[in-house]
Amino acid sequence: MADRNRVLILTAAFILFLGGAAVYPSAGQTADRVSGVWGIVGGVDGNVISVEGKTYDLEGVPVRSADGSGQVEVSSLRGKTVEIVFRNRKIDAVTVYRTLPQ
Repeated sequence: MADRNRVLILTAAFILFLGGAAVYPSAGQTADRVSGVWGIVGGVDGNVISVEGKTYDLEGVPVRSADGSGQVEVSSLRGKTVEIVFRNRKIDAVTVYRTLPQ
């Protein structure tokens, strides 16, 4: 009878442990915070661009064309429409789109 109670208590403790792990995932399992900014590039200074009055440093960030033609130089972005994607508050990627007349 004592062995049966011990097995029952260990099983209950194990189930509670698994339930706690499901409710509180570790930091590596939490979702990334993704956000973005759209706008027309107003100015370019080296690797820094300004969009909607805010500046963004694009050093080390892939800048790609939306049509799939490859990498785009930061120096050629003035007047073009860009989407800046942030992952956990760091710039993850920049996509350059064709700017339509306004």
